[in-house]
Amino acid sequence: MRENNELENYRKQIDEIDKQTAKLFEARMNAVKGISAYKKTRGIAVTDKSREADVIRRNGAYISDDEIREYYVRFISSVIQISRDLQIRETKGMKAAYYGNEGSACFFAAKKAFPNASLYAYPSVIAAYRAAEQGECDCAVLPIDGDSSEDPRTVKDLAFTGSLYINAVVETKDVQDFPEGHGADSSAAKRFAVFSRVQNLPSANEPDEDLHFILTFAVKNESGSLAQALNIIGAHDFNIRTLTGRPEKDMSRNYYFYAEADGNVASENGRAMLRELFAVCAKMKLAGTYR
Repeated sequence: MRENNELENYRKQIDEIDKQTAKLFEARMNAVKGISAYKKTRGIAVTDKSREADVIRRNGAYISDDEIREYYVRFISSVIQISRDLQIRETKGMKAAYYGNEGSACFFAAKKAFPNASLYAYPSVIAAYRAAEQGECDCAVLPIDGDSSEDPRTVKDLAFTGSLYINAVVETKDVQDFPEGHGADSSAAKRFAVFSRVQNLPSANEPDEDLHFILTFAVKNESGSLAQALNIIGAHDFNIRTLTGRPEKDMSRNYYFYAEADGNVASENGRAMLRELFAVCAKMKLAGTYR
């Protein structure tokens, strides 16, 4: 009888914990719905591997028992998968524009970023961009690297001159290349930018790790002006991973620059850097942020 009472006590403990867990789970899923709406508005991909890994690492540290932590990691990993599934369902009504035909690299990138969205093909990068800009679609998925054609360069021009922002960068491998006739190497990794009408900035205190940003800027037509701009970025300890120059449209003697850098541009340090760049650049746009 005593043993039965002991068993019942443990079961009552579990029932009470399950009751609390159910309420917390419901609250978590409602927060996930909010995240889904936020991502849909800004054209942010559902899956965020770096964020998921951070949640598992940080939450695992709350468990003091090493043996139980192993099981908790499996538990929180399954919760993350369920949360991702809900986000996919919540983005069902989303419309994503892409360049090319079904089966092109852009199609696979759009499918990877938004598994449950409606995908719409457009015959050119400009047409896909305009579809997002004019509200026909919620976002546009366009190539920025990995193709020898003019398309990624046109996309970078749009990042500089257009009204949309890059809120995610998607990488694809081992998929078919751009539409036939473009002559790119289909074995190369491809990178695609997700453009949307609303800018997405990280919080000011978010760690620099895994955060990146894109700047497009034109320097003043003065000796040493490019070096001055690059020195400002370096002085604020931001690492430039990509820097390319392109002639401005209708101004063949003037160039603008496309730069991708690591770090949190929304931090106090990042904002100070932007203010200094604005003072020395003829034109400047914070074209995007991504993880």
